[in-house]
Parts: sequence; C-alpha cells; structure tokens
Amino acid sequence: MDINGDTHILTPGQGFIVNIPGNYRYYLPDDSNRWEFMYITLYGDVVKHYWNEIQKDIGYILHFQPDSEPVTYLLKLLQSATAKEISNAHQASGLAYQFTMNLVTYCTSLEKRLSQWPEEIVEASMFANNHYGEDIGPDDMAIASGMSRYHFTRQFKHYTNATPIQYLTDIRIKKAKELLLNTKYSAEDIAKLTGYKNANYFNKVFKKVTGTSPGKFRTEGQPSPPMGT
Repeated sequence: MDINGDTHILTPGQGFIVNIPGNYRYYLPDDSNRWEFMYITLYGDVVKHYWNEIQKDIGYILHFQPDSEPVTYLLKLLQSATAKEISNAHQASGLAYQFTMNLVTYCTSLEKRLSQWPEEIVEASMFANNHYGEDIGPDDMAIASGMSRYHFTRQFKHYTNATPIQYLTDIRIKKAKELLLNTKYSAEDIAKLTGYKNANYFNKVFKKVTGTSPGKFRTEGQPSPPMGT
C-alpha cells in the first residue's frame, strides 16, 4: 500500500482508510497472486470529518481483531446488501452512520493504544487476538513479534502492563464470557473454542480470573462489583 509516498506492507488483521480521490494505490506483492478483503465506500461531510480525525490521530493503517465491532458490523452490512435487505437511502445512511460510530469508538480505545506500541508488540498482540482459540502460548507470541523470548516478555509487559500469558488469558476469558451469555455451547465446547484443552482446566482458569464458575456466570450473568469498591 503506497500512501502519500510511504509504502506500508499490510498483513492479515490490518486495514486502511483513504479519501477518494487521494494520493494512494494498493497492489499485490510480487510473491502473491491473490488477496481477500472487505471494503466499504462512504460519502458525506460527517464521514469525511471522522475519517480525517482518525487519520490525524492514528494514521491510515488500522489493526483489527477478527471479532472487533467494525469487522462484525461490516460483515452484517455485506450480508444485508447481498440479501437485498437495504431498501432505501435513509436506511443505508443510518447503517453507514452506525458503522462510522463503531469505527470511531474502536479507534479511540483499542486501536489508539495499539498505535502507541512498537510494531513488534502490535504483531504479538494481533497474533494473540487472531489465534486465541488455538494451542498457542507466550513462546508463539514471541515468535510472532520477532524478538527473543526474554526481550519480548520484558517489552510486552512494559507496553501492555500485562505478561504475555495474562494478556492471552484475558482475551480467552473475555471471549468465553461472550459465549456463555450469548450461546448454548457447553463448557467443553467453549473450552475448545477459546484455546483450552478440556473443560476442567477451562473451569479452573475461569474461576481464578472471575471469581465464579462458568455455569454460575451463565446463570446469573456478570456479577456486580462489591459495594464500596
């Protein structure tokens, strides 16, 4: 991706925002013959304002988790358009505005933090977010970063305020909470979907992190914090 004279190599989990017309071009590298991506073209002064704000604060290149709100919402838009469920300009305008707000919210929280981290730490973070359902650990995150394990662990803790295993566990437990509250999957199924080998170990980690069992969490929902805290 060439933007205003600078070249950016895009990897899975990245996207870009540009204005049309603009000084940019995107193309396949010499060692690749295909890519798969989603895109959306939006018009209007409101969108232009927020686009410019994101570019000013973060830049043209953004990092996305596969289950982040902008990605999931864009998939829903694609499905609705394919099914011809978007029937008029007012509906389309509302959907476009909602997508823009989702993107702004995402960029002012997670993405803004990522933009302040070195690329090696971002790579490790995105690797964890993209592969948390697989049998991965801190060693794999270090490999994704391109650093030695020792140097990676120190740098990762410095920038994220969490050890690699704490960061990975937080991602897995957050996803497990979503699955417990929004699906009927068994604990065994959720364990496998979030990178744990069996339900027993998943239950142990979940209770250690949240203070309650997966079954109780599902039944009662997320507990309120104790009074006075």
